[in-house]
Amino acid sequence: MRTLAFTAVMAAVMLLLATPSTRADGNFGITPDKKLAKALADLADTCFECGDIAKQKGLYTYARSFFSHALEYDTDHKKTRKVMGFERKKGAWVLEEDMIPSPTRSTSPSATS
Repeated sequence: MRTLAFTAVMAAVMLLLATPSTRADGNFGITPDKKLAKALADLADTCFECGDIAKQKGLYTYARSFFSHALEYDTDHKKTRKVMGFERKKGAWVLEEDMIPSPTRSTSPSATS
């Protein structure tokens, strides 16, 4: 009888030792902020890739929409910023001047009539 009790206790101890320990909050040391940041970065990458494919196919409206979504998920997404004509100056993203279309106004007589 003593052998059976000893065997049962040893089996329980072995089972406890074999089970991986988890933290009480169940997140294994990764805060939700890190998980969210990783997910948003992945979404930004996916939106950029979709936008790049749309641009290659000549679907510029869709491409711009995908690029805008990528910037919503990651405002510092370098590839998207470069494609949209931004460059980094003094730690801030600014549009390159030659990429900004200047407004044109038609001065032909038919346009003013």
